[in-house]
Amino acid sequence: MATLDINTTAGQKTLGEERRVKEFVESQFKAQYVETDKKGSARIDAIMVRDGVIVGAAETKCRQTTIDQFRSTGSGGFNLEWLVTWDKIATGIEMAKNLQVPFFGFLFLVPSSVLMVQKISDSNGLLQCKIRLAATETQASVNGGQATRTNAYIDMSGSKNWLLKNDTNPNPEGE
Repeated sequence: MATLDINTTAGQKTLGEERRVKEFVESQFKAQYVETDKKGSARIDAIMVRDGVIVGAAETKCRQTTIDQFRSTGSGGFNLEWLVTWDKIATGIEMAKNLQVPFFGFLFLVPSSVLMVQKISDSNGLLQCKIRLAATETQASVNGGQATRTNAYIDMSGSKNWLLKNDTNPNPEGE
């Protein structure tokens, strides 16, 4: 049986970073961030619950890049596009639609401690941001490897950005 990525050293580091996102979401948005079971391969990372009612579903990714690199349009930059496999996004949209809640993307840029929050779809499954699709070769998982698949490039230019260091500064760096 193959080892789940979460059970490796790199996976555990990412899990710790995701838990920082969880703590922030719970304090800032007054909603529980209920993780899916990390021992399995759930199709989404979490649901958000407020007053006993599911209010959102989420995909959370932690990336080892700075906000400046993420904004950069030059070599090595990301041009404010978040790369996620399309399968994960499409599945998340469908699951959220079935629950009649919005689907959110949480992108944590670890070196800058910036959390970017993007509403990906509304409760009817309608897209709320631009997404570009392309078949590309990318790193297969947190543990490396290569995979060619259809990837979503989510436009994060309209995201709400939070600095997690002190959890009080929306839109860091004057955004």
